[in-house]
Amino acid sequence: TNKGGSWLVVLLKKMADEARSILDALMGGDRNAPLPPGTAVPKRKRNRDSGSSTPLLLPNKRSKSAHDPDVCPLYCAWGVDVYELFVNTKSDLGPNPHTPDDGARQEFLSLPKHEQDRLGYEGLLFQKLTDLVRQCDKQVTRNKEKLDQELKRQMQKRDYKDYVEDIDLMAVESLAKNQ
Repeated sequence: TNKGGSWLVVLLKKMADEARSILDALMGGDRNAPLPPGTAVPKRKRNRDSGSSTPLLLPNKRSKSAHDPDVCPLYCAWGVDVYELFVNTKSDLGPNPHTPDDGARQEFLSLPKHEQDRLGYEGLLFQKLTDLVRQCDKQVTRNKEKLDQELKRQMQKRDYKDYVEDIDLMAVESLAKNQ
């Protein structure tokens, strides 16, 4: 074969892989699954007035299973997309690498307890929430340390004197009575 054309084959394969991943993202991983018999045939209902017909009626997409590798185990266990909790904050987790799916969650909840334990989704959820709490605690501790340093710096500027020094209690009481 031609050595000069081998790069073209590699390039075409990469392009095909990228197109495949884009189609999977847009249409789902089951986009090439066979449709049930008769579903691709349009069901036409004639409208007596206009003579128009309804569009092609296709079945719903196959629902995901709790056993699918791309289903979010955290969503199956809790019903909340953990990655959506801190959107537009400094603690944003980014996009969810898995797919949260209500059908998979319902399937997970309907499984017997021993099967749920075997999947381990609740353990993964516990680990993730523990990590999130730990990260938040670290951030709170860092912010408290920054605040303490800033307060010390401000006190040094004032020669360790408080803002309020001598208060005349009689003047405060008279102001309170006048209002």
